[in-house]
Amino acid sequence: MKLAEDLKKAVLQAAMQGKLTKQLESDTSVDELLKKIADEKAKNNQVWKAKKQPPIDEILETIDANEIPDNWKWVKLSQIAHSYIGLTYSPSNVSSNGTIVLRSSNIQNGKMDYKDIVKVEMDIPKNKMCKKGDILVCARNGSKSLVGKSAIIDADGMSFGAFMAIIKSPCNEFLYHYLSSPYFKKQMSLDSSTVTVNQITQDMLFNACVPLPPIEEQQRIVEKLNQILPLIDEYGKEEDELITLCQKFPEEMKKSVLQSAMQGKLTKQLESDSSVDELLKKQNSLKKGKLKKKSLLQKLLKMKFHLIFPKIGDISSLVQ
Repeated sequence: MKLAEDLKKAVLQAAMQGKLTKQLESDTSVDELLKKIADEKAKNNQVWKAKKQPPIDEILETIDANEIPDNWKWVKLSQIAHSYIGLTYSPSNVSSNGTIVLRSSNIQNGKMDYKDIVKVEMDIPKNKMCKKGDILVCARNGSKSLVGKSAIIDADGMSFGAFMAIIKSPCNEFLYHYLSSPYFKKQMSLDSSTVTVNQITQDMLFNACVPLPPIEEQQRIVEKLNQILPLIDEYGKEEDELITLCQKFPEEMKKSVLQSAMQGKLTKQLESDSSVDELLKKQNSLKKGKLKKKSLLQKLLKMKFHLIFPKIGDISSLVQ
């Protein structure tokens, strides 16, 4: 595994444990934040009903959750956010003048990318429309490595496809980094019901355990990660170049050695060496000798055939 990837995981893990930032007494409490979010969810009728609702302590045991700062709190994602699955449409709905439907290809390296877009003309339910600041998540994909990749949506007025999900929360900037952390990825890999399917279900999101800091520290963590992660990405690019160079080096070295050999750069030229003309003369003599030997052998074979098969004289023509 690449060093840059390991370093990124370690930094995100440290961030989710409160090791990148200070805990300040002036920060508001997590309980106040939870109450505010709960009131807002109730107001908007955003009640998330999962089929399976294991106790949070049971889930924490399965992920070997480390200790978090005293003013943090472990919560389920459903306590601080809401999620919707995406829009299903048919080829007949696709149009050049419709509404953009975001898909997995629109997430590149954790950012929104609009090089490959699809638009549809159809009635789109309100909960299938996303807003600037929502988190777009790849919830289902043929490639397991792409499931879970996410980006913060940077514009209003778009929808999102059936293999995608969006997360809405006052903590979205913090949650965006949480979705890339080892804590989240480990929890998504533990669901035995999705072993043969590359997907993150709504129940899996509902039950994901989040180490939640006060809102002020969330912002400090986001600012710190926004400083560190781009540097790790740059290091990763240089590491990729180095790996490519190391892979090419043996073949390039072989070509270089052979080229040098053909140019006489690997050995000394001695006055005692015989000339190339003498070598070529010997080679020509050997070739002539081989030709004479071959010609004599052919004549002997022809004579032998005539002696053995006197009535089939034309068979000697087969011996060339």
